[in-house]
Amino acid sequence: MMSRLLSLCGTCALASTAAGVAVWANGVVQSQPDLGPLSVETDVFPAAAQQTKPENRPQKSDVFYSAVTQRPIFAPTRRAVSLDTVKTAEPAPTSAPAPKPILATPPEVRLLGVMGTAQGNTALISHAGGNPIWVTQKETLGGWQISDIFADALELRLKTQTIRIEMYQ
Repeated sequence: MMSRLLSLCGTCALASTAAGVAVWANGVVQSQPDLGPLSVETDVFPAAAQQTKPENRPQKSDVFYSAVTQRPIFAPTRRAVSLDTVKTAEPAPTSAPAPKPILATPPEVRLLGVMGTAQGNTALISHAGGNPIWVTQKETLGGWQISDIFADALELRLKTQTIRIEMYQ
């Protein structure tokens, strides 16, 4: 009889403790201030808010994708399609072929780091093996203009030529 009475008292004590904890937890949750949407406020960090939205990110140029389209990706036997393997109708003879453009040699640049600032990205580069320097968009290196600075790459442009310099090469 005594063991039943003790187990009944223990069960009641446990149930009342659980109910008290539930009431206390509900009070804590109800007393929390409304935090609103948990996102970056645009008036506090305007540059950060613009960079986090996918529609505001700059589109990558064709130079970025050229490494993928010009070489095999997954299999060592995968090769680019050549005109020898594809049988097509003979084109009608035309005038002399257009001369190939003379390609300028890109400057010897190594991208060491990128830092984002309120004015835009700046890149830490080593030009021709010299001491590292900080550069911004629109500056020139050996005649090439810095057209874009990405988080992990630098894009240089000279007339119609564009090259991309990756950070980890």
